[in-house]
Amino acid sequence: MFPQTTIFGERYIRVGSDTMIGANVALSAGMMPGQECLTDPVVSIGNRVLIGRGSGIRSEEHTSELQSH
Repeated sequence: MFPQTTIFGERYIRVGSDTMIGANVALSAGMMPGQECLTDPVVSIGNRVLIGRGSGIRSEEHTSELQSH
């Protein structure tokens, strides 16, 4: 498990406008810091998304998308 409030692979993470990310959230693109990923972005979080505290979002080699509905 990753330490909370961890972000790595940030160059491969896109966050949309008006998105709120709660405390102690772990975001990661790739399996370890410094990893070169196959796609860009690896994690795409849409506009007006709320990610609650303590959540974890991780993607390894696929493109992942979270969209507000």
